[in-house]
Amino acid sequence: ALFKEHVGIGLMRGLRVVSADVLANIINACRKEGVMVLRAGRNTLRFLPPLTITKDEIDEGFKRFNNALASL
Repeated sequence: ALFKEHVGIGLMRGLRVVSADVLANIINACRKEGVMVLRAGRNTLRFLPPLTITKDEIDEGFKRFNNALASL
């Protein structure tokens, strides 16, 4: 498993990753898919979409996120 837990409030969400090295690989894969994610702390992948995001944009973002994870 790549993730240990999820954390956050509202649309500001984070996924705790098993290690900092895995986190770096996930961030690079996401960038290749056009998904902007950030590092938060040592091992947390942060999602912070705009408040005006639509359901279709969320669906597209997670489709690309899944593609990024599949490429690892």
